Amino acid sequence: MPTHPHLRLAGKPASAPRCRTTGCALRSSGELGYCSACEAVYHAARELREQLLARRGAQLHAAHRAMFDALSPAVRNRLLAHMAARTAQQGQPAHVFDEFGLEDFLAELNDLGLTALT
Repeated sequence: MPTHPHLRLAGKPASAPRCRTTGCALRSSGELGYCSACEAVYHAARELREQLLARRGAQLHAAHRAMFDALSPAVRNRLLAHMAARTAQQGQPAHVFDEFGLEDFLAELNDLGLTALT
């Protein structure tokens, strides 16, 4: 077969997929597209976020116990998680009760067809 030194292959040669983290040159290894090191950091960050939101929810519950204790456990946990995430996103202290967050939550319950809070 004759060689053609003046011809080049167009496009990039096929290579193994790289980690999706900006600046990481390692090969991806998991379903999420991260290398094993970046995926471990991703999972650790998610766990930390969940723990921080749980702490904020506990602080909110302690500050407004009478209101939250009247709710069923499932609705209470869902509302506390919603309110904790909302106040964290807005940079408010954990004990602050955000009326707009409550309205969002009630609208979400209504959209899901859930009307009973107890």
